[in-house]
Amino acid sequence: MDAAGIILADTGAVNVPELIRKRTLAAIPFGARYRLIDFVLSNMTNSGISNVGMVARENYQSLMVHTGSGAVWDLERKSGGLVFLPPFSTEQNTNGLKRSRFNALMENESYLRMVHNKYVLITSCIPVMNVDYNKMLQFHEAHNARMTIMYTNYPMNAQEDIARTWMDVDREGRVSGIDVTRQGRLGGHCAVGAFLMEREDLLDILGSYEGQRNLSFRKDVVPKLIEQGGVWAYGVDEIALYLDTLPGYLASSLSLLRADVRQALFHSENGPVITKVSDSAPTHYGSHASVVNSLIADGAVIEGNVSNSIIFRGVHIGKDAIVSNSVVMQDSTVSDGARLNYAVLDKSVYINSDRILSGYITHPFFCKRDDRI
Repeated sequence: MDAAGIILADTGAVNVPELIRKRTLAAIPFGARYRLIDFVLSNMTNSGISNVGMVARENYQSLMVHTGSGAVWDLERKSGGLVFLPPFSTEQNTNGLKRSRFNALMENESYLRMVHNKYVLITSCIPVMNVDYNKMLQFHEAHNARMTIMYTNYPMNAQEDIARTWMDVDREGRVSGIDVTRQGRLGGHCAVGAFLMEREDLLDILGSYEGQRNLSFRKDVVPKLIEQGGVWAYGVDEIALYLDTLPGYLASSLSLLRADVRQALFHSENGPVITKVSDSAPTHYGSHASVVNSLIADGAVIEGNVSNSIIFRGVHIGKDAIVSNSVVMQDSTVSDGARLNYAVLDKSVYINSDRILSGYITHPFFCKRDDRI
């Protein structure tokens, strides 16, 4: 695929302050052993994209540690490969942290000039999907589009309090209008944060806005392109898991317990989801352990009862502990006799014996990283 990839690794319009307090959006753990960046990076490399730039703004240390040089995704190259694009100051922007996503693209114009691919694919890290961008490119070229926007009609676990991009699309597939709103549309065309266009055209657009600040790609730039014509909508049938709120994160995590969702994400004909390898011992199950309908990573110790839950590497579930409908992240401990229900535990949380923590699917109980309860 003759395209360079730009991954917008930051928060955007999300409401998960609990999970991004010490990490950027792309580094959020998901599915017992993955991070959100794994899905979009895998989609790109499975589609043949070998030049990828990650645009990050803050709290990106864990993202850098996880992705490294990109070797896991075959992106460690002498020329091109995975390039990290941190914030920096320019004459127009004296504080690299205070910038919109479009302004972040403007500041990385030099990277877009460095790569020589015909097209540029701009993506976010939400929703979680397994898609083939080659099909999007074929659609783009077949319709002689100026810009193609990927959308889904079935945003799974999307919560109402987040502004999302909804498009009006005519019968032929042209985008006739775009709206960023918290009001979802039944059967509407929900953009999934993937935009494809020619690199030279993108550079011209960036140049036309030179010196302007706080521009919104969705609210300011795309509507003008729609008025000029040539913006098309490309729909996908693949599962799109939204986790841009804490309830959405828990619901999407628990969706992985469904066989059809796991099949769509991890056994798709579009290719595998690749992540950083961690050499851990196999999970140890105690003589009285009970596990029902759960995903449990390697390196865990299960001595209690786990049902309908996601358990990450290095987690210890003590004797007579009960964990249900919950997500327990890496290196956390649930001591003997403790009970969790609809809870999300960040990394390295310690729950003392006989504690009872309970929330609900719409209001999960959350423990921040390194908490002791």
